[in-house]
Amino acid sequence: MVFTHSRLGLFGLLLNILFGLSLAIFFPALNDTPPVGVRTMAFTDETRIDYFAPTPKYREVVVSLFYPMEIRNDKDEGQIRPTTNYMPNATATFYDALLMALGLPSGVIERISTYSQTDGPFFTTGEKSLPLLVFSPGFGQTFHGYTSILQEVARKGYVVAAIDHPYDAEIVEFPDGTTVQGANLSASHTFTEILMPRLRDVSFVLNELSQPATSHPFPLDTRHVVAFGHSLGGDTAIEVMLQDSRVKGGVNFDGNFNGKLQSSGVSISRPVLLLRTKDFSSGLNWNDAWEKFAGWKIELAVSDTTHNSFSDLPLLADILGIRSVLGRMGSSSFGDLGPLGGLQGVNIMSSYVTTFAEFVFTGKDSANLKCEGGGKFSEVHLVRRDGPCRYW
Repeated sequence: MVFTHSRLGLFGLLLNILFGLSLAIFFPALNDTPPVGVRTMAFTDETRIDYFAPTPKYREVVVSLFYPMEIRNDKDEGQIRPTTNYMPNATATFYDALLMALGLPSGVIERISTYSQTDGPFFTTGEKSLPLLVFSPGFGQTFHGYTSILQEVARKGYVVAAIDHPYDAEIVEFPDGTTVQGANLSASHTFTEILMPRLRDVSFVLNELSQPATSHPFPLDTRHVVAFGHSLGGDTAIEVMLQDSRVKGGVNFDGNFNGKLQSSGVSISRPVLLLRTKDFSSGLNWNDAWEKFAGWKIELAVSDTTHNSFSDLPLLADILGIRSVLGRMGSSSFGDLGPLGGLQGVNIMSSYVTTFAEFVFTGKDSANLKCEGGGKFSEVHLVRRDGPCRYW
């Protein structure tokens, strides 16, 4: 998250927040059925050294599984919905400090909760494995900054494995509360160099998740996976298909390509969905990459968005009531979010991820992916498309 300092128009906001300082803030959800469970784990890859670490050590990653919870038949109508903190303690404190630079009181992020349950009961499917999606966040970001999107995807019947990439993200918090601070990698490494460990992180996580006896109790299909991500995470989601045959399709939210897709003689034959801002002036190198997508592919643009729109930031701005203030802060700031409402953005992103995943896994058609594009969302416009309306 990138913030800049401004106190313009914050007086009324401060009164509102200070007045309700003892009250919890809840992330709104598109719906609450089924409820979502969250389990966070740490994995250590003893086959590689983390060359971003200040001293040599094995590569470690943090993974949270977002999954549909079991719906209990005996649920009381007035039962309180389970909630989980939006971010773990140290991560919340870190981002609270950034919000305080805007003039907000301390503890705002720590007061935000989501409608989910830590280690909630898993939705039982008998012997059937649930479909798995893998998520990679933008450069410098933690997956916690995309929680609203990840939870909505899980509510639609998918398990999402969200990965935090240490030293890349500003902060990564492990389940035991230890943290790894960002290493300012962009000052000393190219984005191609930063991308490479991310790709290996995805494959390593799939390896670990394929061993439920040692890592988790969930019946997951790790042989047929869809990857999605934002910015550098979107690049990760597409380019991992060049090295891992288990990833059958990829979704890129407004991310440049920095890896092998810049090379000649490279192609991807599996389905690709590109979703970007309507303003193409952001320097995306998608025209060259487009020619290397040899299978089903579609590119869509979303009106009233900016690069930061493909995250929780607009929804955070809406629930804190600071969108109008942040919108005056300049094109490189946290405030450059575009006018699209936060909850509608979550609706669009989660809908396209899940309809694309269903298309990849089953071949089922969807209005969102038809040749005219857009589907049920007037904000979404078809840019280009190649291949039949059905992949098979």
